[in-house]
Amino acid sequence: MQVLVVCGVSGSGKTTVARALAKELDCPFLEGDDYHPQSNLEKMRAGLPLENSDRTFWLKRICEDLNKTTNLKVLSCSALNLYVQEYLNTNARDQIVWIKLNVTKACAERRMKNRNHFMPAALLDSQFKAWSPPQGGLDLDADQTIETIVDHVLEKLVSILRDS
Repeated sequence: MQVLVVCGVSGSGKTTVARALAKELDCPFLEGDDYHPQSNLEKMRAGLPLENSDRTFWLKRICEDLNKTTNLKVLSCSALNLYVQEYLNTNARDQIVWIKLNVTKACAERRMKNRNHFMPAALLDSQFKAWSPPQGGLDLDADQTIETIVDHVLEKLVSILRDS
């Protein structure tokens, strides 16, 4: 089975889109932020970007949950760089289908201001700088409504899931 990983910078709509997809597909939703150790949260709250060494324990915890079942599941995860993407591709038992949410900085900033999140908007520049979209999967314009994004994903997923 597959793991649908909804990825992108903070404010791209990962969590909202992933939750909506999981509901439509009647499958589990995993929030990547829930797996961060306290030290990572404190670092980000202080306005410091994470290094790859900070991410290893976080990714290990995500993969442990992903590998508990072989059922379809949806994960929201920034997956900003190749290190994270390769870790998930290598350590998740199931095939990853990347759903990349591309958003303008203005849209991401606006969304971040309208929510209560541990990561300050000041880290957004570092996220855009680090963002290296994974190869393959779906590329989506995340400046659209959530309903439009989910409809596009569901439309394209039919052929991806059928062909895998």
